[in-house]
Amino acid sequence: MEPDDLYGLPLEEFTAARNALARERPEARELRKPSVAAWAVNQLARRHARELGAFLDSAALLREAQLGGGDVAAATKAEREALKRLLQLAGEYAPSTQADRVRQTLQAAAADEAAAEQVRAGRLERELEPAGFGSLVAGTPKAKRKPRDGRAERVAKAQAAEREARAALAEAEAAERAARQAWERLRDAAEDARQRAEAAERALRDARGR
Repeated sequence: MEPDDLYGLPLEEFTAARNALARERPEARELRKPSVAAWAVNQLARRHARELGAFLDSAALLREAQLGGGDVAAATKAEREALKRLLQLAGEYAPSTQADRVRQTLQAAAADEAAAEQVRAGRLERELEPAGFGSLVAGTPKAKRKPRDGRAERVAKAQAAEREARAALAEAEAAERAARQAWERLRDAAEDARQRAEAAERALRDARGR
């Protein structure tokens, strides 16, 4: 087994496998067990590389659209849909309580090329922190000359629009989670009521039989 293979194992097997590997390769002792969210992202990189690549590519296209005056709305929609698909897949590897941390790591990868390479490698030990507001500020070379022809103004407007869009998205997702939790509580209450009604009906039948 190679050190890289450890990050593809079930999370509960990581420590034992690392310790066994360290007996042959002492440097393996330095490898840390991933957090739940980091492990889930590692599995996306290893088992769903196509979907992960589509998301990172869509993030790059969004940056190009924002800086070059392209179709920002279409590019934003494509990135959002690719992210949604990844989060659905991540649900196979991490509980819903870790969804925000998985999202945070994926958005960090969308916003920074170095972070994207870490995610693609599938060897994260901890979730990543976003470097800034979304994809626009990431991966863009530092300009040696001042922007011309109103480019700085377009960039500033695009940044503001993206911040607003991401804030609206976060608010909508929070509302969706709250609605889903409320529905689950109502469903559980209805199930409890149904069980109580069935128990009462059985008790009534037994009483009549006696």
